[in-house]
Amino acid sequence: MNNKVIARVELRSDGVYLIIDREFFTEINTNQINALIESYGIQEVDAVALAEIYTSEESHIEAKISANTNIRQEPEKVEITVSKNKMEAHITFIEPVNGGEGLTPAGLKGEIDRSGVNFGIMEDVVKNLGGVREFGKPYLFASGLNYLSGKDAYHDYNFDTKKKVPKPKVLEDGTVDFRALNLIEMAKKDQLLVTIVPEVQGTDGINVLSEIIPCPKSKPAVPIPVTKNTYLSGDGMKLYATTPGQILFDGRKVTINPVFEVAGDVNNSTGNIEFTGSVVVKGNVVAGFKVVAEGDIDITGVVESSYIKAKGNVLISRGVQGADKAEIIADGDVSLKFAENCTIRAGRNVNAEAVLHSKVTCRGNLELAGKSGYLVGGEAYVQGRVFAKTIGSAMGTATNIQVGLDPEAYEEYREYIKEYNTLKSEYDKVDSAAKSMKALNERNALTDKNKNIFLKLLHQQAHLRDQLLKLKATLERLSGSLDSDSGTIVATGSIRSGVKVTIGNAKMHIRDDIKSCVLKNVDSAVTINPYIP
Repeated sequence: MNNKVIARVELRSDGVYLIIDREFFTEINTNQINALIESYGIQEVDAVALAEIYTSEESHIEAKISANTNIRQEPEKVEITVSKNKMEAHITFIEPVNGGEGLTPAGLKGEIDRSGVNFGIMEDVVKNLGGVREFGKPYLFASGLNYLSGKDAYHDYNFDTKKKVPKPKVLEDGTVDFRALNLIEMAKKDQLLVTIVPEVQGTDGINVLSEIIPCPKSKPAVPIPVTKNTYLSGDGMKLYATTPGQILFDGRKVTINPVFEVAGDVNNSTGNIEFTGSVVVKGNVVAGFKVVAEGDIDITGVVESSYIKAKGNVLISRGVQGADKAEIIADGDVSLKFAENCTIRAGRNVNAEAVLHSKVTCRGNLELAGKSGYLVGGEAYVQGRVFAKTIGSAMGTATNIQVGLDPEAYEEYREYIKEYNTLKSEYDKVDSAAKSMKALNERNALTDKNKNIFLKLLHQQAHLRDQLLKLKATLERLSGSLDSDSGTIVATGSIRSGVKVTIGNAKMHIRDDIKSCVLKNVDSAVTINPYIP
C-alpha cells in the first residue's frame, strides 16, 4: 500500500471492521486490502461491504466486513540474534496478532534457554524486559567476556638507550654550564645493565554461547647476548658490567668499552669528559674544559688552560700551555713534552723535556730529559730526585726546588702553619684586650656591662689557647715526619744563580752558576758533588 493510504483491521464485539485513512481521491489498492484480510484469516467476508469501500470517495472509512469474529490470533514472539563474533546477544519483541497472548517472564526465560545463549546474561535487563518493553526494538541482554591480554617478555635496560643529545647543565644559581654536556653513558664495575622481565600469560575469554576464546600466548624473551666486558647472572636473567667503562648499545647488544676515545678536540662539541675508564683524546683540550678519568688519560695534542685529572697516568704528547690556569693531576705518572705556566701533581713521577714557570708536586722523581731538559722558574716539590740538564736561567729567574720530603705532607704542614699563624694573631688581640680589662677590674673600674664583656673575653681566650695547643702538637708531629736528608738534585749541564734548593732540613741559595753537579743533604747541609754520568 502506498504511503498515502493506511488500512487496518479492528475486531469489535459485533464483528470485524476494516478502517481506511487516505488522502482524498487516492485510489485504494484492492490487492493489498485482500492480502490484509487474508492475513487475518477473516471468514464470511461481506463482498458488498468491500465493494462499497472500494468505490467510496470518503477519506476516512469504517465498515463492518464480517459478522464472524473468529479471526486468526498469534501470541507475542521474540527474535534472538547473536552477533557475528558471538560476543553480544539481542532480543526483539514482536507484537501479538489480533489480541494474542503476551509473553510471560517464564516464557521469556524459556525463549532465551532455547536460543543457546547461556553466558553473560544481564539478569536485571531480562527481569525488566519481563514487564514493559517496546516492540520492534532490539535489546542487548547478554555480553561475552573478552580475553585479557598478557605481556610478552622484554629486556629492561638500566641505562638511557637513546642517543645522547647535548644538553648544557643548569647550575644551582640558574647559570648554564655549556661545557657539562653529559654525553657519555657510563657503567661502574658490576653495574646491572639489562634485566629480562618474564612474560605474563593472559586469561582466556568466553562468548555468550559459553565457547572459550583463547588468549594469544605471550612470547618469552630472547636470551641476553653476552658481549665484551659483560657477564650474566646464574639464571641468565641479568647482565652486568665486568669493568668500568662506556656503555655502547646497538639496539640489541650491550658492550662496555673501558676506553673512551675523542676523535678530535675536547671543546664545545664534546663538552667536559668525565669517564669511569680510560680516555684517549686524539686532538687538543681547549681552554676551559676538563677531562677526568678513573683510568689513564692519553692526549695527542696540546692542553690549554684546562683541568686534567686521572686516577691512573696522564700522557700529553705535545705539552701544556697553561696560562697559569691549567691543572694536571694524576695518581700515577705525568708524562708530557713540556709544561708552561701550569700546576702538576703526580702520585709518582713527572717526565718532561722542559718545565717552565710551573708548580710541580710529585711523590716520585721529576725527570727532565731530551734535548732541552730545562727546569726554569716556578716551584718543584719532589720526594725523590730532580734530574735536569739546566735548572734556572741566565736571567736569574727565581726557581725554588725542594726534594726529600713527601710533598703532600709538606703541603699539609704549610697549611697548618698558616692556620696556626692566623689563630695566633687572633689570640694575641684577645689576650691584649683581656689584660687591659683585667687591670681595670683590679681597680674596680669596670661597669656591669664591661664585666660581662670581660668574662666573654676570658672564655674566648681560653678557647683559642686550647686550639693553639692542639695545632702546635700537630705541627710537632708533622715536623718530625718531615725531618729527612733523602733526595737529590742533579744538573747534567748547570744550576743557574737565583735557584733556591731545600733538601730535607738543609737549604741553599745558589749565588753563582754551578756546572754539572749533584746536590745532596749531608749532616743537615747541602753539599755540591760532581755529576758522573
